[in-house]
Amino acid sequence: MRSKLSLYDLPIYIQALIGISLLVAIGLVERFTNPSEQWVKAPRSIKSELLTKIIQDNATDDINPETIKSMELNNDIYLVDFNSQKLCGRAGCLYVAYTERGDRVLSLILQPQPDLFSINSSDPNRTCIDIRQPQGNQTLIHTYCYEGDKFINTISSATD
Repeated sequence: MRSKLSLYDLPIYIQALIGISLLVAIGLVERFTNPSEQWVKAPRSIKSELLTKIIQDNATDDINPETIKSMELNNDIYLVDFNSQKLCGRAGCLYVAYTERGDRVLSLILQPQPDLFSINSSDPNRTCIDIRQPQGNQTLIHTYCYEGDKFINTISSATD
């Protein structure tokens, strides 16, 4: 009669390989299900000419491009977090979106927080994002959708 084979009966290198594979799979699932994990250093996703234009359009001081984060919303639109106190004030920090052609299609001053942006895929025909902002004891959620030449605030709601 055969006994059951357990994980502990396998050689240690096989156990390690299984463990590493599980960690990689979990990381990939998180990356594709959690939009906040899609932020990357801007020079990795935005061409240097466009990144230079974005910095020149929005900053009066020198900003190190390596400190800027970007999220690709689709093949043609990039959301940019300057991650710089130079572009923050009492009202919040500057966040912009640009097309690959160099057109600014969104410019907002927002209070930074970890889950500030998420991609809203409820309308497969448009590129939309949800923006969360604290207001008192509630969180306001604003949905902005790309309408061909700029993002438009299409829906706003509040949660407790």
